[in-house]
Amino acid sequence: MCYEIITITNLNTYKKQIIMSCIHKFNNKTDFKGLIPKWDFDKLVIGTFNPSNDFHESNTANFFYQRKKNYFWDVFPLFHNSKPIPKDNVNLQKSFLKSNRIGITDILTSINDADKNISNHIQFISTVKDDDLEKFSSFNWNTKNIINIIDENRVKEVYFTKLGLADQINVKENTFEFQIRLIENYCSKNNIYNKRLHSPTGMGLGKGKRVETLKNRWENNGILYHPPLDSK
Repeated sequence: MCYEIITITNLNTYKKQIIMSCIHKFNNKTDFKGLIPKWDFDKLVIGTFNPSNDFHESNTANFFYQRKKNYFWDVFPLFHNSKPIPKDNVNLQKSFLKSNRIGITDILTSINDADKNISNHIQFISTVKDDDLEKFSSFNWNTKNIINIIDENRVKEVYFTKLGLADQINVKENTFEFQIRLIENYCSKNNIYNKRLHSPTGMGLGKGKRVETLKNRWENNGILYHPPLDSK
């Protein structure tokens, strides 16, 4: 996606500079303002980034956690007394989230210094690995919006689908780890339950029964079970 930035050099002359930017694929999609859901929720799931097809042509996901090797929709509903949801069924996924008052978002809105005409930029982004994304230097973080909505909605539970580097002492500001800590610190100061969950991408789950393994990992990470909505 292209943005044209006009810099005024004097009263009569304009200098045009074209900057390529990799925008989150679901930014301002239906039911979202930016990457913040418009429906009411008191639980929030926070991921990292999903690039637009300008930079990742084979990205077939039409909603959060829909990539082929992702087990989020196989496991997360189990903690809300629901069955796994087909990975490609956006309507059913949204219905589940809304009925269970769950919000979903990502922490990065755009990579501002990405240029699709530079081959290694395409390479870094198409791996969809957070370490590769952090090789860029200009980002539009969603962190403040997330903290604001946590406050406004009086969110009770926050889950990050990234374990990250919680034990690392020196963390650079333009990293996912730093941004996660900002949200964690806000939650902790306001007594909001928050946990980091093992990535649902399949990495580090080994071979075999990955769904069962991920479910067990999330239990150990501290995710809470929720009874049926009509239970007393």
